[in-house]
Amino acid sequence: MMLTLPMPPNVANARGHWRTRYSAIQHWKMLALVQEKQLRGCRPFPTKVRIGATFYVGKHPKWMMDEDNCTARLKTVLDFLREMELLVNDDPAHVTLDKPTQQVGSPRRVVLTLEPVAQNGAIS
Repeated sequence: MMLTLPMPPNVANARGHWRTRYSAIQHWKMLALVQEKQLRGCRPFPTKVRIGATFYVGKHPKWMMDEDNCTARLKTVLDFLREMELLVNDDPAHVTLDKPTQQVGSPRRVVLTLEPVAQNGAIS
């Protein structure tokens, strides 16, 4: 399954008021639901899933993020997928997260690839 979501907000650092960060996340969730039709009425994904993420950072290479910032931005996305009950949980027992990649491209977005992980020879 592929999901294309808006660029998640950078709220992983402790700067700013908690309400401002909360509002940014809520606004992003609304945009994600509007943009990605597959999230509406979605069914739970299998128990174990591998997730790959590609960030499209905009028109200029100077907008590339550090690797740790890419990973931190995924927290909002994974929490949202768990809230939507698309993932059982976002812990390591249920999600294998590949190293995020970045590309120059507009509009700014993140493209997720979700694949079931075989357990004991069978797809969960």
